[in-house]
Amino acid sequence: MEKNNIIFEHWRTFAGLTDGRQHEYFEKKLKDGHTVKCVSVKDVFTSDELRAIKTYCDIEPKMCYRTAYKLTNLFPERVKYVEGEVTIFNGALGIEHAWNLVDGEHYVDLTFELALGEDVARTNYVALGEYDLRTVRNVASKTKLYGGVYDYHHINEIKERERKTKNKKKK
Repeated sequence: MEKNNIIFEHWRTFAGLTDGRQHEYFEKKLKDGHTVKCVSVKDVFTSDELRAIKTYCDIEPKMCYRTAYKLTNLFPERVKYVEGEVTIFNGALGIEHAWNLVDGEHYVDLTFELALGEDVARTNYVALGEYDLRTVRNVASKTKLYGGVYDYHHINEIKERERKTKNKKKK
């Protein structure tokens, strides 16, 4: 598994510069992250499905979390919601992003491909988590946000670990 692109380099750097919970967060990203390749939506969906996607998902720049959520909602049996990072500026910088996994094998990015006109096959993606509709809805209902599923689970892991530690000290 390739872990040598700029996204992993940044996470390694941040892990080395931080301590405590921040250090733990970047170490977790290094452990959980895996590179994936996106394909064109035209290779995965029929023309009828693409029309429905364009109508229902209301695809806009800077709305990747909402778009990925809506695609998962449109095809809950086929599509998972994915969070991670993607490179921009010809691979020079990684930013947080959301896209989708279709039929368990094809990654697609409606925002980059349809809203921004990017060639997704030439873009570097690092996935941190892939989630079903139930999980994404649960987090969205609690946070009132479309994104942040990976971070939500990470924070809850910390809280649970601290709760267990606190309970052990009481005994």
